[in-house]
Amino acid sequence: MSNFNFQLSCFAALALFLVVIVQFEDQRLRTLRLVPVRTEFKKSVFHPQNGSPSEHKDDGPGNDTIFLIGIFSTIKSTEDKKRRQQIRETYVGFLGHTIADMRVCSLQQYIYWKNENSLDASVCRVLYTFVIGANESEDTDHFRTDRPILAAGNRRMFSFLFAKENEVDCTDCTYLNVKENMNKGKSNAWWKFSSQVAELYGIDYVAKVDSDTMLSMSHFMDFIITDLPPYPYNVRTYGGNMAYNANRMQHGHLYASGQFSFFSRDMAAFVSDDSLDRIAIKESKIGFQDSEDLVMAEDIDTGILAWMHPYPLKIIFMNLRVPWIHHIKTEADWKLIWEETKGILPLSRVIGNLDHMVEPGEIIEYDARNGK
Repeated sequence: MSNFNFQLSCFAALALFLVVIVQFEDQRLRTLRLVPVRTEFKKSVFHPQNGSPSEHKDDGPGNDTIFLIGIFSTIKSTEDKKRRQQIRETYVGFLGHTIADMRVCSLQQYIYWKNENSLDASVCRVLYTFVIGANESEDTDHFRTDRPILAAGNRRMFSFLFAKENEVDCTDCTYLNVKENMNKGKSNAWWKFSSQVAELYGIDYVAKVDSDTMLSMSHFMDFIITDLPPYPYNVRTYGGNMAYNANRMQHGHLYASGQFSFFSRDMAAFVSDDSLDRIAIKESKIGFQDSEDLVMAEDIDTGILAWMHPYPLKIIFMNLRVPWIHHIKTEADWKLIWEETKGILPLSRVIGNLDHMVEPGEIIEYDARNGK
């Protein structure tokens, strides 16, 4: 019996010794940064950040990151005019339904403050502008370098538009020097302009957003702080709700759906560079499968161009944490969702190709090949 107790004591001592060794080795590896520290989710993550920016000392790789969103709109449509006002009164104007968030400002405000060396510019983290095609006499593409990227910025040029819309100057609008269009080059012009302004004013990421997309700014701000480091640590980044179109793309290639897609500024410059021969790319069928029989889709085409980059891309796969709701077409639906959520939208979780009618929190599996 005593022999058994002795063996048991030896086994216990050995087990204790092994535990100590494992803990020591684990700590050593963590010191060497070879073992990731476990992420603890706290209530402070994904929460409405009310109050002034100075009250929140969020620490993360994106604490100093600046993100520009271009909200696609048109100047002639009365419906789009209402949508612009809805957006100003909701996610770009207020956070948590009632509290103004000084970290959100228009691109035009930011540029003015930067040029004036104002401290107000240092507060802005998310910039927005409404993107409009404003030259009816120009082509829709912008693959040429012999014309300005922006239309003339004076009211006189747009008098025929404002007269029809009966609207004061749109001080938070960007007027591209292209004819208003859908899926025929407006996105390319935006990527070109946004990459240029980002380079000039130190903006780290640029996005294209549909006007029927409502963004949860509190979730989005947390996403920036925790996951999006600034330039130059963000090069070759491409993100959004990633999907695969088996009819148009090579296997393994993904594209970010147009409801919300973004690039690091170097990638925005790459996909809109004049040296990319888009005609030759299409004729070579690289990434384009039977494209002549399909409806044009700029989000897919942009994704195909992104995969032309000679170096590996950093894909931000947001499908499981989508901080927006898309396809809100009516003013009543927009107001209802904003009132019910107080601007803090539930995070959608989507697997595969997005069904744009997905309800917040619903999980959908979509077979892109069979369309079901």
